[in-house]
Amino acid sequence: MRNTRRYTLVMCVYLLLALVLSQVSSEAAVRSVKPSYAPHEPIEIVYDNLPGSQTDWITLAPRANADDRYGEWFYTGGMRSGSHIFAGLPAGVYEARVYHDWPAGGYVVQERAAVFVQEAAPQQPGPALVEIPPVPRPEPRPSPVPEPVEVIWSASGQGTLFAPGHGSHNYRIHELDARRFLNGGTLIVDVRIGSGQSSGSVDLYGDGQPLATSGVPQALASAWDLPPNSNRRITHVFRKGQIFRLCFEGNWGSPQGATNTYTYSATIKPVQDHEPLLPPLPERETPNDAPSENTRNRYAAETLWRQAVLLQQQKRYEEALAKYREGLALFRDPLIAEHTEAMEGCIGRLNTLPDIPASRPEAAEYEIFNNWNKAGVVINPSGPPSPTRFTISRPHMITYINTYHYFNNGTPAGSITLVHQDGTLYGPWPATGSDGQGGVRNAIWETTPQATLKAGTYTVFDSHPPTWSHNAQSDLRGFVLVKGRAAP
Repeated sequence: MRNTRRYTLVMCVYLLLALVLSQVSSEAAVRSVKPSYAPHEPIEIVYDNLPGSQTDWITLAPRANADDRYGEWFYTGGMRSGSHIFAGLPAGVYEARVYHDWPAGGYVVQERAAVFVQEAAPQQPGPALVEIPPVPRPEPRPSPVPEPVEVIWSASGQGTLFAPGHGSHNYRIHELDARRFLNGGTLIVDVRIGSGQSSGSVDLYGDGQPLATSGVPQALASAWDLPPNSNRRITHVFRKGQIFRLCFEGNWGSPQGATNTYTYSATIKPVQDHEPLLPPLPERETPNDAPSENTRNRYAAETLWRQAVLLQQQKRYEEALAKYREGLALFRDPLIAEHTEAMEGCIGRLNTLPDIPASRPEAAEYEIFNNWNKAGVVINPSGPPSPTRFTISRPHMITYINTYHYFNNGTPAGSITLVHQDGTLYGPWPATGSDGQGGVRNAIWETTPQATLKAGTYTVFDSHPPTWSHNAQSDLRGFVLVKGRAAP
């Protein structure tokens, strides 16, 4: 009897423990895929059993950071389980943190997991290796009669897209610098949409072409309504080197604010513009009688053309072109005329190269960064939770910046500052206030810096963060619009 009671007691404890463990395993969980990562190695985290709110979100932050200070983050878009790849980080201890239902859930961490980034174990002492830097290759510059030159070019990137709502646009922009392809080529872009909730759309814009803010985009090439976990290729044939802008966003049919990830890789197939081949000149006939005037002219033209061939082989193209023309004035040969026309076109392209920077549409002002949207805004006593940043791939003259302060409590306009990733400070520039929606005084802070910024990533600082408007659609970053033009 005693053994029976003991057995019954053990079974009850076992069943109770199993019940507790089953309840624990059903809770939300987050973890890193690997036990540790090398510095700047991409970090993949996995999450399970989230509530499924559109605005559940996960961040990867230094472990020492307070719960309301974040690093890179993303919305789960209603996905209860999934994975996400974060950008690599320097050596240190970090945390993957799960938050529920922003903004109702506030800054309460629901689940956290340590993520370790550490240097590899040191190698055993051995002979030091000296890396010899490669000999720099000069930038390709085509001759007046272009010779085939292989130019290898590729670009890739990734990011998070957001559904802007029907009829609107909220682009994530990547610049593709194809200026070295002076004679044009074919731009090939392969796009991959992640497993998030929103479908994706991508538009390709050319130099100086304004980005659409509403309505159907008038882009060079587009791919719309790409479902999650899909691939698509877009191509565009261009005739002149330029800087393209590849723009990603959620499609109009997805719920406003829904998110997804994307990656892209781009290559260019350059135009193979070979030197026109000169047809062989006919051998002179030996006439029995005195040659006619037309024959004499042809002989004289052929002599000039042979001189032109030698000059062309010596790459003295202007002189060669003059000889071809001089010969054609004496005798008209269709093949020589076609060759001369091809040379004129090539030389004309070369002669216009010095004028390209001055005539390029990039000198026009355009929107470098704009995260304004029509959704309701909020404020936070410590300012927008996430840093407001934008990137330029080459120097720009910044002509205009504004920030938004809808709930400003009568605060007058202050100043706006930009800080480069290396710590270089630009500004502060005093701002003036203008009325916002509903006649709110000083809701829009505006400044016109007229300052040239070097390439890199910039963080925007506003002198009064507590009233700086933000929302989920702006990635929890302060509303800002930056305009400028590419510097010469």
